[in-house]
Amino acid sequence: MLRAIEFTDKRFKKEEDYNLFSPISNNCIILCNNYKLMDSLAKEILDTVNGNAEYNVYDCDDKDIGNAKMWLSFGLQRVIDINGQRITLSLEPAIIYKANDIEDIWLFCYSGTDEIETLPPYQEYIYPVCIFKGSRKVWEDGKDEVYKMICNGRYGTYDGKWIDLHGDHWEDETHNCISKVNMQLND
Repeated sequence: MLRAIEFTDKRFKKEEDYNLFSPISNNCIILCNNYKLMDSLAKEILDTVNGNAEYNVYDCDDKDIGNAKMWLSFGLQRVIDINGQRITLSLEPAIIYKANDIEDIWLFCYSGTDEIETLPPYQEYIYPVCIFKGSRKVWEDGKDEVYKMICNGRYGTYDGKWIDLHGDHWEDETHNCISKVNMQLND
């Protein structure tokens, strides 16, 4: 079982443990901000467990090293399987209905940019929903309440912008869209 990863690449925010993915449950769900983030994090997890990202610090059973595989990959989801342990990365917040515990739900997003010097630098960060004050009470009120909080932006990450099928991710090989959608609204 994969128990923890400390992401050490410079793109991860190190302050306040925003680069620490721990503890990892058997049914871990990571809600991502966009396609690029989802794909880059999936690759980072796979490479780490399979020994191709030795710069990351991680804790897992010896039998799991080299046995991480992409179990499912389609437009809105990536599911990584590590000997039966599933890590689901998704863009759609409804994936939280799959959670068994508030500690199963993680969020992955970014801030800043490297393109404009006067703005803060680009950084990615991962954090569990359970760090927010009142999140356990929201969980006890039901998954519908957690879903509402995520969709309202209360926990960060989710902004719904991933729906833009013509966005920057279009040329990415891993994004798996079959065709472009061009919607025009007329009065």
